[in-house]
Amino acid sequence: MKTRSAVFAVLAGSMLFGLAGTLCGKVLSYEAHSGNVACVRAVAAGTSADLVLLDSGMKDDFCAGTLCVVERDGVPAGELIVAEADADRAVALITQLNNNQTIRAGDPVKIKTITF
Repeated sequence: MKTRSAVFAVLAGSMLFGLAGTLCGKVLSYEAHSGNVACVRAVAAGTSADLVLLDSGMKDDFCAGTLCVVERDGVPAGELIVAEADADRAVALITQLNNNQTIRAGDPVKIKTITF
């Protein structure tokens, strides 16, 4: 039941975010937040989505619904959305991979800040 509510929260957040983007016009830009940075601790393959365990959580602003950018060597490798978090760790879903990249343990993760 807890997993179902987490997935519902992610889907609802995604729909609301998409609606906000439609209502406010197009997204002008985004940047990776330079403040709090997490690190990928592990990636677990799932049947419908891969899960990414982060070593930071709510105390570092990685809360459910947070959009994140995964970087490798300063280049975006993909994007995540946090599905569930506690104070010290979070679990995220991969929403996008760039140029056949993979997400690996040790990759830095930054919060994605969007400007309309």
